[in-house]
Amino acid sequence: MGRKRDSPSAASSLLRWLRRLPMKMKVFLGLTFAAVTLIILRLTLGSHIHKVYIISELCHAIGIIVLIYKLTTQRTCSGLSLKSQELTAIFLVTRFVWSVYIEQNIHTILDLVTLVSTLWVIYMIRFKLKSTYIKELDNLPMYYIVVPCAVLSALVHPHTNYFPIGRFFFAFSAYIEAVSVLPQLRLMQNAKMIEPFTGHYVFALGLARFLAWAYWLIKTYETGGAYFFFTGSGYFWTLGAVLAEIVQSFILIDFCYYYIRRLTMRCLGNIDLTIHCRSKDDDLGNHMIYYDDFYIFKFQVNIKGRSLGAVAQDVARNQEITVEIYNALPKDLIIMIHCKSKNDDLGPHTVFAHQFYTFRFRVNFWETTLFFFRFTWKDILATLNIFDAWRERYRCLMYCWWVAQGNALLGFKQNYSIADIHFMWRPQPANVSTTKEG
Repeated sequence: MGRKRDSPSAASSLLRWLRRLPMKMKVFLGLTFAAVTLIILRLTLGSHIHKVYIISELCHAIGIIVLIYKLTTQRTCSGLSLKSQELTAIFLVTRFVWSVYIEQNIHTILDLVTLVSTLWVIYMIRFKLKSTYIKELDNLPMYYIVVPCAVLSALVHPHTNYFPIGRFFFAFSAYIEAVSVLPQLRLMQNAKMIEPFTGHYVFALGLARFLAWAYWLIKTYETGGAYFFFTGSGYFWTLGAVLAEIVQSFILIDFCYYYIRRLTMRCLGNIDLTIHCRSKDDDLGNHMIYYDDFYIFKFQVNIKGRSLGAVAQDVARNQEITVEIYNALPKDLIIMIHCKSKNDDLGPHTVFAHQFYTFRFRVNFWETTLFFFRFTWKDILATLNIFDAWRERYRCLMYCWWVAQGNALLGFKQNYSIADIHFMWRPQPANVSTTKEG
């Protein structure tokens, strides 16, 4: 085993040193960094500390803008949880109703803008981009979240002079907001990967949560603890509000840690390698090997001296991708295809019966490459996403195989025996384009 020949940069050496620290030391350094950030915010903003909370709400809005960009440019919602968006809409509606009745200020306007944007995202997922929504991975039941939050809001809410339903709305919005990101994290866990734009969105939520915490802590310090009871009195409500904030922070902090680490490694040009080692009798599980690092495992050869280990790897997506389309239509029937992405146009091509069309490319830096495919056969003109970087990483890795048959275009998984995407088409006028994957 060798070392890299070039001398590591100072930043690479620092990151490598941080990775090798014990977890307790990493937590201590993280808390120290957060405390220093709070002090800097306090000294920099002074009496304008309320701007921190406004910035936190803007971070949430920016996260929604990232999703809008993804949905409008890539025309896919893969990797995005519909249930998280619906929970976000629920807590924004309840908070907006409470805000309109109690206080009309810049926060009310920001909540309204974020709510409208979230409703648009929900509409796109449910109707316009329904074929790209992976419902099977978004499998956390909504009632697991909504019902407990509603019950808790009825029992534990602030004691104020406002109308009773307003107290319920305020508590309900706080509890729902604390756990609204859980379906999104569950989807990522099920998919075993993170679609880049969705990762940016969740990180924006984490940054917004940190700034909200910073505002709350600074205001509590400045008011001698009086701000702690600003939203209402009651020992149970105070405890419930604090616990809701803590729960939401801990839900997001783990994701943000890995997001920053991954982004930093990419910016420095370093590549992490994920491997999975196993034999017939032993499974060592998944392990990540950081840049310029090692993974070592030891074992004893079995009594027959015939131990065999297999290693599966997942490298950063700078490798070449191959997409192959096969015309399986009857003899003398041809299809006209045209593949293009945001930056590349491969032009029109004719594929004769029992012939292939193959193209190769490399996924872009952000792993957001998307090729859409338009083909013409008889009186049919149809389009679909022939390559979606996030979807294909999950399905077929470096080689994607499609077969055109008489009634459908089939996308095969990496074992080439199971077609998991069935693009069904129907005869229609040539000037009409339809997309349906299922």
